[in-house]
Amino acid sequence: MTHKITKLKAIIKKKRLDAFLVTDPHNVYYMSGFKSTDAALLITKRDNFLITDFRYKEDAQEISDFKPCLVNGHFKDTLKQVLKESEARQVGFEDTLPYAKANLLKEALKAEKIRIVPVSDLIEGLRLFKDDTEIKKIKATATIAKKALAALKIRRGATEKEIAQELDCLIRLFGADAPAFPTIVASGKNSSRPHAAVTNKTVRKNEPVLIDFGVNLNMYNCDLTRVFILGKMNALSDIYVICREAQQRAIEMIRPGISAKDVDKAARDYITTKGFGKSFGHALGHGIGLSVHELPQISLKGHEVLKPNMVFTVEPGIYIEKVGGIRIEDMVLVTKKGCEVLTNDIPK
Repeated sequence: MTHKITKLKAIIKKKRLDAFLVTDPHNVYYMSGFKSTDAALLITKRDNFLITDFRYKEDAQEISDFKPCLVNGHFKDTLKQVLKESEARQVGFEDTLPYAKANLLKEALKAEKIRIVPVSDLIEGLRLFKDDTEIKKIKATATIAKKALAALKIRRGATEKEIAQELDCLIRLFGADAPAFPTIVASGKNSSRPHAAVTNKTVRKNEPVLIDFGVNLNMYNCDLTRVFILGKMNALSDIYVICREAQQRAIEMIRPGISAKDVDKAARDYITTKGFGKSFGHALGHGIGLSVHELPQISLKGHEVLKPNMVFTVEPGIYIEKVGGIRIEDMVLVTKKGCEVLTNDIPK
């Protein structure tokens, strides 16, 4: 973890901060390796503190590069004491911290003349680039997803809920810690809703079954979408072909130096030329790693320029209200000369 701390301290210094408070559980894990939803890190010029409570005392003592600091009474009081001893006066905190908690800290530290400053995407910027260990973990989730999908039996007459439950069981059977997010199974007209809720609707002949699911293993995630048909595609067959071609055009563009918005544009422009531009209403993709949705943002609003070791999804979709929808989603890793599709061996 030392290299991550060194990078973060350099950024903190550049922003003229004396310390930085980390509260997001994913960022706490990324910086320290500590797994808990009830912990925080305080990184100062001199020291690094892991702040938690008695329940995690032994776990905290096993974390290298951080001094364990147990909350005695209230978190704000413990933080105030640590900051006072470190002589920090300008303290950054993640702007994702709830307003009530941030305001409480602000009031508690005012008497000590300690100013807290909200900061955006400080650690998230570091998380943009996956190291070899992270890439290996993400590939492991994709392997489990492939096995689970291959074993899944999509039967006519089964309900969306039954199929989703079976897939969730298979994910765990093949070694996952949990689904990465609530599994989506949307059949027939329900597939026109990009984030459809799973229902008791039964799967019928000649209609699409859209399955969007992910695997969580060792804190990392994968995310992919496939569409199945029991019979003939009918009205959506042309749309499926358009989505596949749009995705392929976007993937062929991916390489270092290309902007995220241009990758989105490649798929979006093709779909628009086919007359379905208004039916593709979401971003082309999103970063994935510790969080299912993280940087970079692959959309017309995405400002990142692609660089090696970024991992994100490519998922064009076309949705026709009261008819159905098609979305094809894969994960890609930006390499030195192009990209590697991490879910390429999962049949479409």
